[in-house]
Formats: sequence, C-alpha cells, structure tokens
Amino acid sequence: MLNDLLTNLLPTGPGRRARRLAERGEETVGVVDGIRVRRRAEGADIWEYAFAVGPLRIGVRQHLAPQRERAHLGAEVMLRRHDSEAIVDWPGTLARAGSVAASTGASLHGWKPLSDPPRPGLDDDGYRPPEGPSASVVLHAARRASAGAGMLSGWELRLLSDGQPLVLARERVPAWAVHLLITGTELPARTGRDMVAIDWKQAAEDSPPGTERFDYDAHLPGAEAAADESDLDVDEFMAEFDAWKRPGAA
Repeated sequence: MLNDLLTNLLPTGPGRRARRLAERGEETVGVVDGIRVRRRAEGADIWEYAFAVGPLRIGVRQHLAPQRERAHLGAEVMLRRHDSEAIVDWPGTLARAGSVAASTGASLHGWKPLSDPPRPGLDDDGYRPPEGPSASVVLHAARRASAGAGMLSGWELRLLSDGQPLVLARERVPAWAVHLLITGTELPARTGRDMVAIDWKQAAEDSPPGTERFDYDAHLPGAEAAADESDLDVDEFMAEFDAWKRPGAA
C-alpha cells in the first residue's frame, strides 16, 4: 500500500526524450543559480532549476532523488546537455560528491526543459518569510527530529541567540536550505513576542558559495532507506505530509 501511495506522490515517469538525453548528452557541469518551487495540495510539488553553464542559463524541471537538498543555490551538478536542453545527471552528481546514497533512476522523473528558467535566487510559493525586527542566531547543533526514513520530518536545532541557548524542537527547514545546517553558521532571524524565527530564504540567498561541508549522508536518507517500508510508519508519514501541506509550511 505504501508503495502505491508514494507512487501517487511522485511525478510521472521519464519519457524516451529524457532517457535519450541522459544517455547521449554531452557531460558538463552546471551551477544552480535559481530555484522555483510550486507546492501542490495533491501530488508531487514541482521543482524547477536554473543552471549557469558558462554564459548560458538553462532551465530544467526535474524530480531529484534521493537527497534533493544537495541541489541548492551555488551547488555544482552534473548535466547531460544537447544544444539548449539539459537534464541533471543525478547519479553522476552523487558519485562526484562521493555520496554513498544511490540513485535508482528516479532523478529522470518529471523532467521538462524550460524556455523560461527560474530567476536568480529562490521562488518558493510555499514559504513565507517571518516578520519582525531583524536579529541573528548561531547554530550550535542540528539533528533530525524524527526517526526512520525521516521523510518530511523537521529538525531539532540548538541555537545561541544573544548568547542565550535556544532550542527549536521541530523546525521545518526547506530542502533548499538544509546545506546551511553547519555548526557555527550565523543565520538571519526575526524576533517577536517570546519567539525567534529563522529567515531561511534570506540565509540561503545570502550564503556565499564555498566548499561543501554539510554531511548529507549522515543526516538524510538514501534511496534504499526511503523505499524501505519497515522504516516508515504510514500513519506518521500521512500526519507529516498533511502538516507539510498546510499554508505557511516550508
């Protein structure tokens, strides 16, 4: 049953055109410089990327799995390109990063070339930046807030705010910001009455490109973990999925 459920939440399978481009396209490196996310009440959300390839910007819609979090702003990914079209070689990207996660081929799902690439930066219609006076916090530690495959789960973040310890027990960190969860990272925040909220969009857009230091394999499930029904409770999954889809959720 769970396999059927997950199948319904994924985009449609790859077409012949996508497979041909993945097999025969010229291998090149692209840098993510734009991400556009369209959240949907039913079915899989739509993720679109803009890649800088030399002086060109190439737009691609694609479901990247596992560990979509690696394709953040400033990240280098492997592409297979022919003329103005490209497809992300996600298995090649994972291998280039030295990841132990295995791609099962789902990275070809939902592929579509875009004549209108996402603008530079982040455009996620499911994310609402917090409001209030500006502040900053320093990340002390981060870990998954739930066990198992960790799908759609939040994070437990231990922070320092004005030198005082602060714990966000179940912070929903957008996939495009997970790479920022490194000890010592200073994060922009907004303050309110007895609350501190991190502005993940500002943090991700302001983060300078640099050497990747976040340990994805230690924190995120690979393809095998996500597909193992024994690691994922159906009731817990649906509860988290419903919460994820509520307005204002990241």
